[in-house]
Amino acid sequence: MRKWLILFVIVDFIFVGLVLRISMQQERQIASVESESNLSAGQQNKFELVKSLHFKADSQQLVLQTEKLQMICETSSLIEVKYRAVNVAYAGAQPTITHTFSCVEIKKDLSLTTLQTNMSDFISMQKNKKLNLNVSQMTAAQVYSDEDFPSDWQVSEITVTGPSTFTINQFEIEKVHANNSFSFTITSVR
Repeated sequence: MRKWLILFVIVDFIFVGLVLRISMQQERQIASVESESNLSAGQQNKFELVKSLHFKADSQQLVLQTEKLQMICETSSLIEVKYRAVNVAYAGAQPTITHTFSCVEIKKDLSLTTLQTNMSDFISMQKNKKLNLNVSQMTAAQVYSDEDFPSDWQVSEITVTGPSTFTINQFEIEKVHANNSFSFTITSVR
């Protein structure tokens, strides 16, 4: 019995030592740079694009604006803006609504600098899983007609599809813009 007690104490000391050693290590800075000069050319282009994004929401529409919209569509086919419900989850997954815009349609109007979503279309996604509009398409996931429609949302992702597909995620947006600047509340739902 004494032999087991000594073995347990030794294993316990080793475990505590490992925990202390790991906790004392410096934290790693993953995907972070000290200044813009440390970015590659592709990262710098993406950073400039994120800086150019502006988001505005009112009772009529959601508007994502960038003066680089036409430049993006020169080499891309689709732009997807994904909205995610805040503080709501069903079976561990958060409700999302994705609005997909065709670059073919965007290039038809060279002065276009905004991606607009009508609030009525957005709210109708509670009943529709997929909505085909004139120049775009909306899809919903984890949005249920028998549940209350979430009132708090945010832009969680912008995906540009084409030869060089890339995604701008929520954390990249928050790093450049103030927290919650790409968030909105739907007051008519409450």
